[in-house]
Amino acid sequence: MKRILCVWLTLLLLLPGHIAAEQYDSYYRLGSKVEDFSLVTSAGERVSLYGLLSQYKAVLLNFWFAECGPCRYEFPFLQKAYELYGSEIAVLAIDPYDDNETIERYRDAMGITFMMAADTAGVTDWFVDYGFPTSVLIDRNSVVCYIECGAQNSTDAFIRLLTPFTLNDYDSPLLLSSIPSVVQPDQPDTGELNAALNVENGALSFVSSADTWPWIISEDGNYILSSNNGIDNSSSCVETSVFSQPGDALTFRAFTSSEEGRDVFAVVIDQQIVKALSGENPWRQYVIPLESAGFHSVLFIYSKNDLDFSGADIAALDDVALLSGEEAQKALESAPDYPLTLDGINASLEFIGEDAREIKFNDPDGALNAFYGAAAYYLVSGENAIARIQLGAECDPGGAFIQDLYGVSQTMDHCSYDESGFLYSAPDINPGLGWNALMLFPSLNDVYGRYGKVYIYFLNEKALDVFCRDQIPDLQTGEPAEGITWYYAD
Repeated sequence: MKRILCVWLTLLLLLPGHIAAEQYDSYYRLGSKVEDFSLVTSAGERVSLYGLLSQYKAVLLNFWFAECGPCRYEFPFLQKAYELYGSEIAVLAIDPYDDNETIERYRDAMGITFMMAADTAGVTDWFVDYGFPTSVLIDRNSVVCYIECGAQNSTDAFIRLLTPFTLNDYDSPLLLSSIPSVVQPDQPDTGELNAALNVENGALSFVSSADTWPWIISEDGNYILSSNNGIDNSSSCVETSVFSQPGDALTFRAFTSSEEGRDVFAVVIDQQIVKALSGENPWRQYVIPLESAGFHSVLFIYSKNDLDFSGADIAALDDVALLSGEEAQKALESAPDYPLTLDGINASLEFIGEDAREIKFNDPDGALNAFYGAAAYYLVSGENAIARIQLGAECDPGGAFIQDLYGVSQTMDHCSYDESGFLYSAPDINPGLGWNALMLFPSLNDVYGRYGKVYIYFLNEKALDVFCRDQIPDLQTGEPAEGITWYYAD
């Protein structure tokens, strides 16, 4: 795998980033009542613990410092939880080593919106007896209800920690020695499941897979919902089988609100993903042709990864039916006419516009190809660069997606398109790096296979010169490779 495709997550990220040098006898422990303290945040606002507790249902203190790798790792998960609970629970990240100016730069760079502050009051010494990061949850009674050292590795962990303290009937301190686990719902009743999923007078039989999180039936009994929202590395699966004739089609209605390109609702027929949805998709009818006669196994799966989530992190399913004859033909004709202009499962990308030019390299020792392995290189000066993406006739635009260096994804069915392909607004280039990269995958069936391609685009000629001189390592020494030059392909 080319390095640009690799994501390195090690166990070190889950360990404390710094071990305390001394031991104290006066730490607050689980169940301790905390005295008031005040700090000035990096934004210049003076806040106190008791002042926050008078406004919020609880306060989460997070002890960290700027050079702490595990702290940096968990902040995106904490930020996402704060976006959900920030109106009810205050978050204050306290740094004992850096000044507020440094902290504010860090806060801006990380996109953090909760409060951060330099520890000018020595608060760290009250709570941190081992290392960083340390999280402390103080409830509305000013009691320490949770304290733990080490980075959390999911938003879900913070959500499960915070949720009990947002309840309106919360009264006596709830002391947690660990983050609450998740209780899996019961499997749905088969009769109720069939009634929720079939169209009127439909006779398909559905089974909720016992080894996955169950789909649950909506309150009105008219559709089903995935139950694994917020559960990392999990899936909800319901299955059926159909007997079709040539020309028949499978139809269903679905809804998703999820992390685009990552947390995916997929329809799997005979062990192949034939339709995928992710991101924000309102209720809509979908239709899938069944070209061969015979029995077909059909699975509807909502799969969640371990990185993050967006929206409601959920999928919903309704009105599954087998269509035949004229009814099937009309349904197929009503489906979106996407521009699938290539053969098979394939994809390609090119930047368009007067300022976009393809770049080639003289690479005598193959160092560039070995290290980056990009399918093509472009110079795209200015902002708002547009890429045209072409897909093969066997691709599902809901399963084909593009991803940038920061892990942000977009599926092709959420792009605008014309008769020649899909149009994608590429992220701007960071001037400090001088280039950016996109990774294009034509199918969820083959995310890490031979069809995935990398495309690199540069800000200007100077960035290309620096890239050739400093950013391509020699395969033997690891030092910058020599003798690599660039030229315009045209």
